[in-house]
Amino acid sequence: MKQNNLNSSKTTTNTANITNITACINKVGFSAQNAEYDSIHCGLCFEPFHIKKRLPKSLPCEHNFCEQCIFSLCCHQQYYLLDSINCPTCCTEFSTTTALAATTNYGLCQLLEKGQLQQMETINDANITVIHVPDINCITKDRLVRLYSWHKNSRPSFASRRCQMMQCTDCSRKMNEKKCRKEARFCAKCFSVKKEDDDCLRMICLECCVNRHNGHRLITLSELECEHQKLIKDLRNLQQSIQKINKWLEASLKMLSEDSTMPATDCVALHKTKQNLRNECEADMKFALSVLENGDTIPLPPTALQRMRQHQYHNSARLHKLLHFIEKCNGSTNERHNRSIKLDTSS
Repeated sequence: MKQNNLNSSKTTTNTANITNITACINKVGFSAQNAEYDSIHCGLCFEPFHIKKRLPKSLPCEHNFCEQCIFSLCCHQQYYLLDSINCPTCCTEFSTTTALAATTNYGLCQLLEKGQLQQMETINDANITVIHVPDINCITKDRLVRLYSWHKNSRPSFASRRCQMMQCTDCSRKMNEKKCRKEARFCAKCFSVKKEDDDCLRMICLECCVNRHNGHRLITLSELECEHQKLIKDLRNLQQSIQKINKWLEASLKMLSEDSTMPATDCVALHKTKQNLRNECEADMKFALSVLENGDTIPLPPTALQRMRQHQYHNSARLHKLLHFIEKCNGSTNERHNRSIKLDTSS
């Protein structure tokens, strides 16, 4: 009976929160000019929630934050060997595992989607999709930098994937590369939600954009390539950071092994752990860059780029965590050594 009362109370609280948000949004109204629904924002980065770019996640205390901020906060805590976080709003403590598994606030997502649909109401009523097709004379080769996707050896079905890229996913109309760059679009609403399509870029022709994807968020091939290039640059910078961490790990382990009070078995275990983690991180980074920088291939869709970025930053956080642990061991041995010197001096 007590459990039922608690569940009933929690359901009532959630319903009240959604009702308050709905009333607030209905009061100000959804308009394309003012975009009042953007006032529903993340409490950490203060950016407005978005059902595709910035998904709202609810902590057990029912405060909402974007998925990126929760992930960054957990990585920061794990770097300092802490297994819990505090809600930035109410300071309630949760484990990092609970925070990373925070549920999506679907009620808020529905309200955001409603606002976005109402923003497009004028265009939808007229059954018009506005697509900017730039003059090909204004597009130079320097601005259209070729980017790359999956490694040839890791993708046996590469030929069929490239064929799919050069034809419309909806109507199967073939498009040459020039026409694909100028007119084809990637629909973030239709193709980003299918996990099986994460590693395959599916483009649609201009006619299907108007007939079947009216009002959806459409991305040009040039924009996809820019995101692809940005990830390559970020991973190169992260690779340099990981190399520095490895040097610090070597120096810290050397200092620890020279301490006579540290058991040899513990030093060997730490060396082995460091080497295994280093090999794993280097192999993952090497494969990711070979995938991204490989020629003759097509750009990756946004969801695949996001998964790749998160995986590499997670590896970096694991190295930071190991380094912090070894530094704490060094600090403990130095403290014991200083204490023994004081005892010898006093005696």
